[in-house]
Amino acid sequence: LFKDEGPHRRWIKQFFLSFYLETRRHWPLVSMPIHFVFDQSTDREWISAIMDVYNDCRLRDKRFEAIMFADKKLYLPLQSADMLAYRLRQTVEHAVQKGPYDDLSELDRRLFKRIEERLAALKMFIGE
Repeated sequence: LFKDEGPHRRWIKQFFLSFYLETRRHWPLVSMPIHFVFDQSTDREWISAIMDVYNDCRLRDKRFEAIMFADKKLYLPLQSADMLAYRLRQTVEHAVQKGPYDDLSELDRRLFKRIEERLAALKMFIGE
């Protein structure tokens, strides 16, 4: 990441880098095509940054097959991603302000199963 880049480009680079590293870590043998779907936006700088970085990444990772922008009110997977991001933000804000929830809801346990396991291991390692 370069200091002279705009914030949009830095965030998008970080997103694609994280995606690449996590998929290689968890699914190293997956070679099927990947399609990215972003929420529609009127912010031309944001869209331009996404397209520029995506095109750079596509040259390095042949799995990147397509990119599209969809209306999150009509494209259900984007609604699900929004719900997950919103709940994760609530959970993290609560943890920062008041500490982790003592008892997660059934939905939270299903959404954040791996996070819950990591938190439990961390508590065992460093104590309450």
